[in-house]
Amino acid sequence: MAMQAITQINSQLQSDYKDSTRKDSQKKTADEFGPDLSISAFLDELNLIKSFLNNKTDDQVETITKDWWEAIGDFPEAVWYEAKKRLVKACMIFMVTPGEFRKMCEEVEPEELGYASTKQAYTECYFNIHQQNKITQPRRWSHPTVFIASEALRAENCGRGISEHGQFKKAYLAAIYRDLNGSRLPCPPVVLPMLDRKQGKSDQCANSHLAKLKSKFGGSTNA
Repeated sequence: MAMQAITQINSQLQSDYKDSTRKDSQKKTADEFGPDLSISAFLDELNLIKSFLNNKTDDQVETITKDWWEAIGDFPEAVWYEAKKRLVKACMIFMVTPGEFRKMCEEVEPEELGYASTKQAYTECYFNIHQQNKITQPRRWSHPTVFIASEALRAENCGRGISEHGQFKKAYLAAIYRDLNGSRLPCPPVVLPMLDRKQGKSDQCANSHLAKLKSKFGGSTNA
């Protein structure tokens, strides 16, 4: 049956997701790598806005660079540059501290980075997880980051003093940062209709979606 074929594809995609998550967790963190050339180049740009590196010795510049790396090295570069825009708009008299700039990085929203807003992503997550009975035909996740955050939310225990939305936001940002850092994100599985619906209609939807999957993966799938 077509629905069974889609389920098989979903199982493989779920396996790919788990493998990708395992490999990504084995990568080194920013602290393990230490400062790289990207932070030096970025600080040079900040220095053009508010001079804070001028007249400093090489040792002083090295210390400043390490301090900034420790503060924001765990954020993707794209987040730095969005926070930089906030710094320019703030018209600060003096250069902010690394800790203050980190707070600016934390305020950068997904939509500023080219992703769906947290509200949009959470709405999709809620519908696909909690209202699956309303799904009448197979549907795809809008982006791997939304799927990853939804899977993390599904695995979490929400009784720890943080709302479901708060947990989703944290997981969603983490997935976005993975994507911005160049990690290979898994291809999300298809969200299937509930099986208690009329079989004829479900099979019709499944056959249609299976044809699209065959075309996407470039191979044959036995129904």
